[in-house]
Amino acid sequence: MNRLLVSVGLLAVGCAEAPTAPARIAAAAEPTATIPSTPEPPTVAPKSRIDEEYTAMMLKRAAGFSKTQCGAATNDAGELKGPWGKAAVTLKVGRNGRPIDVSIASPHAGTPTGNCVVRNFEALVFLPYPGDHDEAREVEVTIDKPAPTKPPAE
Repeated sequence: MNRLLVSVGLLAVGCAEAPTAPARIAAAAEPTATIPSTPEPPTVAPKSRIDEEYTAMMLKRAAGFSKTQCGAATNDAGELKGPWGKAAVTLKVGRNGRPIDVSIASPHAGTPTGNCVVRNFEALVFLPYPGDHDEAREVEVTIDKPAPTKPPAE
């Protein structure tokens, strides 16, 4: 019986202290403690451009190989005809990482040395990149004339 009286007494005290419905709504609308919001992770924008550092390295590699190797290109008769010296190579790097429209300027265009340079640049593989266009590049290449070879001594 004492338990029943204690329970009823607690219930009566709890009801007497309970706020009315409008007071509860007003209390709920008031900010209590500011909960620090967790910052959203930074969004990484996808690359919309070509990787410039890697592209420059690959173009330099092809230019270096062309400089030392393409000067020795011969025509169908096996003759070194050149021309040697500086040449301008233009190309587009496709979004899939493959070169497109590789060409070399005159007087190298259509010559064995020029064709060698074009093949070197066509063989490059770049990093694919997202975007809505291909990237145009122009590279200056120097083609060295090979040193004359001495016939073997008898």
